[in-house]
Amino acid sequence: MCNPSEGIAKAGYERGVVKGQILTLSSCMKKGYITLEETTEYSGMSVEEFLQKAEEYEKKKNPFKALMITITG
Repeated sequence: MCNPSEGIAKAGYERGVVKGQILTLSSCMKKGYITLEETTEYSGMSVEEFLQKAEEYEKKKNPFKALMITITG
């Protein structure tokens, strides 16, 4: 019989891997190492989906930075 906590742990791990990949691709794109088109190709997401996820994860990574960007425009 399968242990339910193993399934939860596996799902959390997989979400963490995806989050790490998106943050890495986003960072590389911001530094000019790769283009937006390449990031979406590597991630398997549409442009809109990638940008939404990258913004969401950046805010969670550093909520104060996101707040300062919002305040300062």
